[in-house]
Amino acid sequence: MTFLKINNLSVDYQMRKETVYAAKNVNIEVKKGEILGLVGESGSGKSTVGNAIINLIDEPGKVSSGSVILGDLNIHENSESIVKYRGNKIGLIFQDPQTSLNPILTVGEQLIETIQTHLKLSKEEAKNKSINLLKEVGIKDAETRFDNYPHQFSGGMRQRVVISLALCCEPELLIADEPTTALDVSIQSQILELIKKLTKERNLAVILITHDMGVIAETADRVAVMKSGNLVEIGETKKILTKPQENYTKSFDDNFFTESSKNSVMAVNDVSFDIKEGESFGLVGESGSGKSTIAKMIVNLFKPTSGDIFFDNVCITKIKQRSELMKFRKQIQMIFQDPYSSLNGRLKVKDIIAEPITLHNPSISTLDLNNYIYDLLESVELTQKSADRYPHEFSGGQRQRISIARALATQPRLLVCDEPTSALDVSIQAQILNLLKDLQEQLNLTILFISHDLPVVRQMCDRIGVLKDGKLCEVSKTEDLFLKPTHEYTKELLRLMPKIESIFN
Repeated sequence: MTFLKINNLSVDYQMRKETVYAAKNVNIEVKKGEILGLVGESGSGKSTVGNAIINLIDEPGKVSSGSVILGDLNIHENSESIVKYRGNKIGLIFQDPQTSLNPILTVGEQLIETIQTHLKLSKEEAKNKSINLLKEVGIKDAETRFDNYPHQFSGGMRQRVVISLALCCEPELLIADEPTTALDVSIQSQILELIKKLTKERNLAVILITHDMGVIAETADRVAVMKSGNLVEIGETKKILTKPQENYTKSFDDNFFTESSKNSVMAVNDVSFDIKEGESFGLVGESGSGKSTIAKMIVNLFKPTSGDIFFDNVCITKIKQRSELMKFRKQIQMIFQDPYSSLNGRLKVKDIIAEPITLHNPSISTLDLNNYIYDLLESVELTQKSADRYPHEFSGGQRQRISIARALATQPRLLVCDEPTSALDVSIQAQILNLLKDLQEQLNLTILFISHDLPVVRQMCDRIGVLKDGKLCEVSKTEDLFLKPTHEYTKELLRLMPKIESIFN
């Protein structure tokens, strides 16, 4: 029986010079006990459809036509119904955990607040339920982490907290917008299994928004493919992946194949490795393994408790003078994991990209600056018009491309990439990876590539280091690591890697 029915849904953004059609006459049905995968490029309208269901469309956007039927109720006819259903009938897992969580409340306070808002439980009962949920989504030492703040969790850990928030009020419809994007493969596997289990046990209707076709193959019962706001194709997962009817779907499939204040946490423990000039070195491991901490120490955002980091025979951890630090920072740039919080929402894109350029080259003319910004935008597949827009006007993938353009602006020698493609669909992901490879070849660029996406690391890197619990398990040439892993943890990561071939089993 159909539980959610979307009829002719359209969402428009009226801009100063043009109208952007984010969704056009979309028709989708979801049954209870079913997982519908919603896939497409960045900016295709996937997240827009998810947000439109509960009328969370930012101005100047609006639902211009269509209806959303939940059970027997058209929830768009009554704004009070939508507010009532959010968090109760409808659970939400947003793409960005950084902006989904309140930074001034502990995760426990946020869970209790949500539970008591929708369920008639005492504070003690709500706390027990919260701790059990944190355990269920794979957070170790849940009793202690219950009292931690969001900034004390890694990106993947924060996303698991968001998932527990979405599940805490036992919803009937779950909208999951890239729920495993920030998670390593082992935790990703657990979360996907949890979603499938809850779908069957609680008879949930689930919309899984993702760009990862491996996740779709292993999780979704049916798939809806979107492009430029249009629903291109919809059908059973196996049929869409093996016998797609539309050319876009065929190309999409082809692209796929091609710390607590009371307790100190040992984030990185006695790690040693070297990166050769012109090499791509990958760091992989589960959320909280220390990958991002190492990246931030390399760019001098964190100071190591012990040990040294050398760049071109200079110990960068001991640089004191600002002038020396500025020279060093021009040579090493970083692409952060989270484009939402790393971009200043008050600045236009052209000002965001111009900032590092003018900082290191204050004498550059306005004409040269603008031309350079346009070139950088075009190199990451964004138009010149993007320069005059603000970050909130872009999709998650487009925001990450802006971050990449900014990182490339100073023409660095070492590029530290912390999950640079995690928010991108497979077609744009391939373009970005090819861009980085081209830049590496042209400029003899050295790349430290941090990711939980093993196929991406395999495509991108010459050598790979595997981290677990802050320790380096092994370092090996890429193909040797994938074909002949030596450490048991590496073998487990490779076993849990989502594979589109699973659809044939």
